[in-house]
Amino acid sequence: MNPTPFSIPDGKLKKATKKRKAKPFTTHAYGHPRRSTIQLLAMAIPEERDAATKQKVADGVADFRFMTIRKKIYATAWEGTIEVQADLQGRYSVGFSQN
Repeated sequence: MNPTPFSIPDGKLKKATKKRKAKPFTTHAYGHPRRSTIQLLAMAIPEERDAATKQKVADGVADFRFMTIRKKIYATAWEGTIEVQADLQGRYSVGFSQN
């Protein structure tokens, strides 16, 4: 059984197979961190930062507004690299460095 011959008009196959550019993955592209999550964390974390920080948080995808963060909630988007060191007695320290 031979396949039936067919023809494709010029340009049609090219348009159908044109590659789409993928958007780079970023947490901000998906609305992260969400204000509601930061609020829940703030209710659960008793310790406060040495100094409050004002950071953008999302109310939805691509919908960001500033929020003052007073509790010890950290994010790499805000602080850069976060390094936590702990000992067996439960003491810990948090350090930061910009990438």
